[in-house]
Amino acid sequence: MTLKQGPDQSSFRLRPGTSTRPALTRLAMLAAANPTIASTLLDNPVAAASLHPHYPIMLDAIDRAILTEIQSRARSINDFLNRLAVIIDDEEEILSG
Repeated sequence: MTLKQGPDQSSFRLRPGTSTRPALTRLAMLAAANPTIASTLLDNPVAAASLHPHYPIMLDAIDRAILTEIQSRARSINDFLNRLAVIIDDEEEILSG
């Protein structure tokens, strides 16, 4: 699926299965489907979680810390979503401790 506006979907992949961060999985899926949410991720990722009127996402302190860390490193929406997918897929820990 390719959006006419928003991030490049061709490189954004989530592995099937259960994530240890389900709220982040939901946020990634909403951002992939909604360009407004995706564009908000770079400016205010915590606020992006509450943007959808029907699917607000409750983030815990770890989720918020992960989003803030990704925000500090991401250079584009696609980069943000790819970094988020890595965390969701448990491939890499961006927070030590």
